[in-house]
Amino acid sequence: MDGTEDIRSDLALEGYCKAQAESTVDSGILNSIFDDLPLIMVLIDEDGIIKNINRAATVKLGKDRKDCVGLLGGEIFQCINSFSGEGCGKNIECLDCVVRRSILHTFKTGENIYKKEGELDIVTNGLPVPIHFLISTILIQGENGPNVSLVVDDISEIKRTNEIIKRKLEIEKVVSHTSSMFISSKDIDLNIDFALEKICNLCGSSRSYVFLIRDNGTQMDNTHEYCPEGVEAHKENLQGLPVDMFPWWMNKLHNGESIHIKDVSALPEEASAEKEILEMQEIRSLLVLPLNRDNELIGFIGLDNVQNTREWEEEDISILRIVSHIIGTSLERKQAEDTMRDSEEKLRNIVENSTNLFYSHTPDHELTYLNPQCREFLQCEPEEAMVRWSKIATDDPVNKEGLALTEKAIKTGKKQPSYQMEVAGKKGRNIWAEVNETPIVKDGKTVAIVGSLTNITSRKKVEEELEERLMFQEAVLDCIANGIVACDQEGTLTYFNRAICALHGFPIEPIPAEEWANHYSLHEPDGKTPLTLERNPLIRAWKGEDVSNQEMVIAMKGLAPHTLIATGRKLTDIKGNPLGAVVSMNDITERKQIETALQRSEQKFRTFFNNSNDPTLIYDFDGIILEVNEVACEFTGYSRDEMLSMSVMDLDSPEKAARITDNIKHLQEGKRAIFESIALCKDGTPIPIELSNSVIEYNGKTAVLSTSRNLTERKQAEDAMINAKIAAEDANRAKSEFIANMSHELRTPLNSVIGFSDVLYTEKSGTLNETQKRYINNVSTNGKRLLILINALLDFSKVESEKMELKIEEFILTRLIEEIETSIIPLSSKKDIELKFNIDIRMPIIKADRTKLKQILYNLIGNAIKFTERGGFVTIESRTSEDNISFFVKDNGIGILSEDMKKLFRPFVQIDSSRTREYGGIGLGLTIVKKFVEMQGGEVWVETEVGKGSEFGFTLPNYPEIIACD
Repeated sequence: MDGTEDIRSDLALEGYCKAQAESTVDSGILNSIFDDLPLIMVLIDEDGIIKNINRAATVKLGKDRKDCVGLLGGEIFQCINSFSGEGCGKNIECLDCVVRRSILHTFKTGENIYKKEGELDIVTNGLPVPIHFLISTILIQGENGPNVSLVVDDISEIKRTNEIIKRKLEIEKVVSHTSSMFISSKDIDLNIDFALEKICNLCGSSRSYVFLIRDNGTQMDNTHEYCPEGVEAHKENLQGLPVDMFPWWMNKLHNGESIHIKDVSALPEEASAEKEILEMQEIRSLLVLPLNRDNELIGFIGLDNVQNTREWEEEDISILRIVSHIIGTSLERKQAEDTMRDSEEKLRNIVENSTNLFYSHTPDHELTYLNPQCREFLQCEPEEAMVRWSKIATDDPVNKEGLALTEKAIKTGKKQPSYQMEVAGKKGRNIWAEVNETPIVKDGKTVAIVGSLTNITSRKKVEEELEERLMFQEAVLDCIANGIVACDQEGTLTYFNRAICALHGFPIEPIPAEEWANHYSLHEPDGKTPLTLERNPLIRAWKGEDVSNQEMVIAMKGLAPHTLIATGRKLTDIKGNPLGAVVSMNDITERKQIETALQRSEQKFRTFFNNSNDPTLIYDFDGIILEVNEVACEFTGYSRDEMLSMSVMDLDSPEKAARITDNIKHLQEGKRAIFESIALCKDGTPIPIELSNSVIEYNGKTAVLSTSRNLTERKQAEDAMINAKIAAEDANRAKSEFIANMSHELRTPLNSVIGFSDVLYTEKSGTLNETQKRYINNVSTNGKRLLILINALLDFSKVESEKMELKIEEFILTRLIEEIETSIIPLSSKKDIELKFNIDIRMPIIKADRTKLKQILYNLIGNAIKFTERGGFVTIESRTSEDNISFFVKDNGIGILSEDMKKLFRPFVQIDSSRTREYGGIGLGLTIVKKFVEMQGGEVWVETEVGKGSEFGFTLPNYPEIIACD
């Protein structure tokens, strides 16, 4: 394979100049050019054998011309392939050799090649070194056949220079781009990742990473990592590493040294821990530089190589150092920004969430800030609050003091004392606030005022309440009957209430302490011996002594002496530090007088007790007898000594003694007890008695004073009265039975008289003259009236003897009313009295004793007609409710006197005899009404006014139960 086609393809692609050898060049000219040309020129035949080299070639290759002639092309250039395999031009790698392919191409095609770039690995000092060159070929026809003149221009230095320039540009580009990213972007994590990717690719490493130290230098985390495709990442497994696992490593970093390891396997013994961990990650070589912030080690940045060992270039170290500095600076800036942001956030949270109102304004009082608490203080939104606050701060006359202090702060640049003001809210709710303002001074000039308002409404309220409480306490102390006097820790009198002023004869207004002695003098209880200073109760309390019930006498100028009881103690704070002393003085002058009067009273009581005509004794709440009088001893037959060893239970009959404990409890409740009992005398005789018990104080303890009264004569009189009552009740019952029997006996012949009178009146048995008919009618009328009276007596006797029975049934009320109306109209017509019926028909059917209801209404209506003057009216009404039915019979008659009301409903009683004669009747109508109503579970009432009429009413239950009639 000659490579002609390949070289043409390369030429076409690379665009090198090529020329067709159209003519043969004169050999003399060529030899002159060949030798003098400053470029390497080699003359090669068709077999690749070197025929000649020029002077420049001997200099460049360091070989003599004679040593080069006859060698192959690759051998003269020390090509690495010439020393391996089959030799120059015979190895598979030689097929891609640019020199060989170019020479063959020129021999084959006759085309000259101009400056084709190529690369050749040559051996220098036993090591392969790449060289870069430009080659040109010229076909030369010689006497011994064609040759190719190979012109070689070594551009390795230019290439290396270009590579250096290119790398420097790449480094500058990476550093510039990285710096720009850290400046323009606030996302430091993204910036670090970007920087790691750039330096990893630029340095040709397998991994780039950042570790940051935390927890006070005890642990570190792989926070950022970049790995090219195909390289395993370790970031997730490198978290929370103990720093002390890398002593050699961390010692170097703390000293500010870089860690440059070209071969991990060659690490020294002191780095054995680091070597083991690095080999576990298959790291072959690495480069690590410290990350510092504020001259403190905060981590490190590194490059790893997991593919082979390598010598890290100084440029790699420089790049890493620059990026390390950028990242360290950025972390330092981030920390400062985070700290500032946290500080600002905390301050903002404090201000925004504070219960205080914060504000700021310019020296011209132009408000620049209000926090949300303006809603609480001013009851409006911030926009409106800005306007309201400006007016409050500058125009409100209440805030003159505050405005003056603000102006002073602006002028002097110094903080002024706080002040209080009342802030009026939009919705009418006022808030008391404490205002604190601080001037912001720049270059000696106040540029702003920052202030805060603290809501002290509650505190003001507490202060007001405390002031009111103190006033109240002083008022209470002034109202206390006891005198109160106090002194401070120095012994100076600081307080005395109104009572103490009165006790000492002071005026209400304070007077100097040195004048006190002019108003009073103190004495021992005898009222004569002066009270020494050491015995003064306030002095004793001030010295720490507890004063309890010290009695003394105070003599005031122009007034009678008073006896006092003093109690006092030392005053201390919660830590026990002395505050002074206080003494309370109680005026017991009246008590002394009362005690004297009590002694006299006890003497009187003893005299009364011993000389009482009734048996009297004193016992305690356990029933033990404490004292007895002589009458009690005579009454019971016991001696005084015997009774003082007994209990009151021993003096009562067994059935009555059980009640004594209950009676004592009754007395303990503050009630007086009067009851009857049976007293047992010493000889066993029972005597009925009435006991009157009350609670007294006896010898300093609560006791019972019990006075007895013999009830023997009264009991005998009561027995006689009971027997008389029983006899009267028996007589009344016999009377009722007699009336009932007589009513039956009288009604039978009376019915015959009435019946035959009515028959005669009809003239069926013969004609009667007018006189006879009038007589017969009188007999019938009076007979019927008598029959009504007899029936009333019979009904009353049945009720009295409890033989009256109820017959409860359902019936239509209106029909009953019609029957009554029919039967009563003749009676009302005689007196021209109008009857008015107003019946509630919402419950047409009622349940009651029909006959007795008819009798009740008939009696009431009849009474109303009886006691109503001619031409009057009588109204009958009924009203129905859920539970009962009510009836009312109202007239405009004569009415009833109030003193006669108690006679109503009593049997056989008329209001007065004159009316009885005028109106007639035996006084049973209303009695029967009341009895019949109550038998059905109802009640009767009456309302009346003399001269205007009366209204009788009664109610019956809708669902009656039979009630026994007394």
